[in-house]
Amino acid sequence: QYFSKTIFIPLRLKQLVECLVCHEQENQTIQGSVGLKISDDFSLVTPKALVFEDNIMNQKVVAKQLERVGITTRIAENGKKGVEIFCQDNYDYDIILMDCHMPVMDGYEATQAIREIERAKGNQQHIPIIALTADALAGTKDHCLSVGMDDYFTKPLKHADFVKIRKRYFS
Repeated sequence: QYFSKTIFIPLRLKQLVECLVCHEQENQTIQGSVGLKISDDFSLVTPKALVFEDNIMNQKVVAKQLERVGITTRIAENGKKGVEIFCQDNYDYDIILMDCHMPVMDGYEATQAIREIERAKGNQQHIPIIALTADALAGTKDHCLSVGMDDYFTKPLKHADFVKIRKRYFS
């Protein structure tokens, strides 16, 4: 009679927020002995990211960090595979994180292929592509932007970088 929802352990912040929002509207104080206020840092929508990354350890780190900021991921181990996944999934991604240097097809070629697919499909939606590269040389950022990427982060990324991505593209 006092409980309207059950949350199981391990508890995820997203589950708690969804439960509270179901009870009261977002950003209103929940009535009770604690007076908990729901943060508006992240929306309750779970964005989907396609991550192009050939290094297995980097795949795991990026996926975990994106999960921590409420973004679900699918991994592609090279540019060619990533473009195939992008098409197979009917372009159903909110953001793409792109390693620039991969075997088979690099991130620059993969970005150009995705932009060409968007143009050919007459896609109204421009999916942000974020460059992830260890290359911090002068001119790399300009090259990333010139091939159609929207943003640029150098590896290794910190948690704060993933928070920036979440806030910049999904606030």
